[in-house]
Amino acid sequence: MLALLVTVAGIAVKAQLNITGGTHLVTSGNAHVVVNDLDLIVPGTLDATGSVVHFSGSGDNSITGAGSQLTFNSLAINKSMGGKLVLKSDVMVQDTLHFISGMIELNQQSVNLGNTGTLAGESETSHFTGQNGGVILANAILNAPNAANIGNLGVTITSSQNLGTVYVNRYHSSSNIPASSGKSVLTRYDINPGGPAIDGVLTFHYFDADLNGIGKSHLTIYATPDDVTFTDLHYSAKDTILNTITQKGLSNITGTYTLGSQAIVLPVRFTDLTARCKGKYIELTWRTAAEQNSERFDVQRSQDGRMWETIGSVKAAGNSSSIMDYGYKDLTLNMPSALYRLAQYDIDNRISYSSILEAGCALSTEFRVMPNPVVETARVTISGASSGKGELVLSNAAGWILWRQAVTINTGINQYPINTSALARGVYYLALLRGGASTQTIGIIKQ
Repeated sequence: MLALLVTVAGIAVKAQLNITGGTHLVTSGNAHVVVNDLDLIVPGTLDATGSVVHFSGSGDNSITGAGSQLTFNSLAINKSMGGKLVLKSDVMVQDTLHFISGMIELNQQSVNLGNTGTLAGESETSHFTGQNGGVILANAILNAPNAANIGNLGVTITSSQNLGTVYVNRYHSSSNIPASSGKSVLTRYDINPGGPAIDGVLTFHYFDADLNGIGKSHLTIYATPDDVTFTDLHYSAKDTILNTITQKGLSNITGTYTLGSQAIVLPVRFTDLTARCKGKYIELTWRTAAEQNSERFDVQRSQDGRMWETIGSVKAAGNSSSIMDYGYKDLTLNMPSALYRLAQYDIDNRISYSSILEAGCALSTEFRVMPNPVVETARVTISGASSGKGELVLSNAAGWILWRQAVTINTGINQYPINTSALARGVYYLALLRGGASTQTIGIIKQ
């Protein structure tokens, strides 16, 4: 092994290894280029094929290139006394990026591992930082993967399906999640597979240094399409010793994910919520088994499940340990059907939402799920005005379909059991499809 040590001692100004324009630094074989307390500036050409560029010393140093991206075979950081390496250019690492000691500040730059590079040795005291932005990218072909960790970026993927080429990007910045006190951890992942997952499992690893003030025991998984709207996917397993959190049973792993604190669950427990046509109006009724510091229920209506309007309010009991019954009549429905939910406020103006029901006087089928919330088994009741075929479709809060079941609907009352014991706690949506067009949806709370 050839080691090339580049160091400057006894100089007050900041030292540089400057490969100027028109200059070529070429290494080969198993050579090590040890850059000791120097900035690496490459307006010229650095060809370190098969070699390791090793940053050592105790000071803060940087990498700067003239082109759009500097390419290394292997890169290592071994900084003592809190020294770090700051990226001032995008970097590609074709083999291994070794963390021995010290931090690498992304500084809004990218590190591209492609389909051959990997991270090694990231730890609580030696890893990427970059609260102001930056990304590490990697990809790989995954065929029925079992806990595959592409590029060792920190998210493992399991699926019984061949996923094709899967791209994983790890971004370093905090997201504004209102339900998580306005913040997330300091990393988020974009996952883009070439095909859908079957029984997909995602496990996210995090460092204590990236928690951003969020307690481990309160962590949950959030999905977002735009870094503005966030859906709490909850989790199937969490290990606060190993710093991992897992979600199972995913039929689609495509998306952007981050970790945040669980939304505050208000102390009101619903046991029943119905919405039915009563001739010329829609009657909503609901029941609570217990209430603590509840202030009111706002009745909300929507046509698309995204935009909601408050159409009335009902005073809550405040504090109760017995069954309380409530009701509201929507006399203003001017559409064939609508979606309804309750926004429950406590005395501190905190808010939580009930499940979502669809009702309308133009609907020919009554569709209910009881009990709701459900612990293990619920009963789906379909009261059909005519016989025919239908389909039940269960989706999670992110819109991913978990299962589908064909049903035969006879004239009159039909009941079907559904087992929810394998589902994680959270909100799910059960849709009834008839004729491929008419759809009714009920929100289900899994406890």
